[in-house]
Amino acid sequence: MSEYLIYGLRCPKTDEYRYIGKSSSGLKRAKAHLTFSHNESVNHWVMELREQGLCPLIDVLEECCEDNLLVKEKFWIQFYESKGCRLMNSIIYKGSAIEKLQQDISEEQEKLNEMLQDLKSEVAELSEIHTFIRNRRKNLKITQEDLAELVQVSTKTIFQIEKGEGNPSYSTIMKILDVLGFTLVPRLKVMNH
Repeated sequence: MSEYLIYGLRCPKTDEYRYIGKSSSGLKRAKAHLTFSHNESVNHWVMELREQGLCPLIDVLEECCEDNLLVKEKFWIQFYESKGCRLMNSIIYKGSAIEKLQQDISEEQEKLNEMLQDLKSEVAELSEIHTFIRNRRKNLKITQEDLAELVQVSTKTIFQIEKGEGNPSYSTIMKILDVLGFTLVPRLKVMNH
């Protein structure tokens, strides 16, 4: 086998190539990615696979001579990129590819921000248990009368709780939350002296 070759790191789960590399030292360079790669994305990917008890597969794509090593590497990167492989080679992140990557990151950031806002709203609702109970009941399309019957309390009690009035017992709140599909988990607050 030639010392000059083009190799691919293939995902054992999807059978998709994730990295294409060149080597002037045979498979030694390819195997080095399994312990430490100069490419941070490859390091992260290998670590994720190892946590699952897996390891990237190494394939020799082509043996070549020293003179055309770089040209062959570019060829194989373009070839597998055109086949839809999501390669982690930094060489493909240029020009329009970097713009697409930035757009994808921006879209994902927007989605995460929306999720965070929704989560903040839910946390705010939980801090006001009466608002949370009212909104949850309405989302489930349960009337106050039906909720009262399911919890075995009066409709007036449900009405007062949802208005933030009255003084319901802990067990009543627990029953209501249980019917609404939630569990209240008390936590001790540690006081700093």
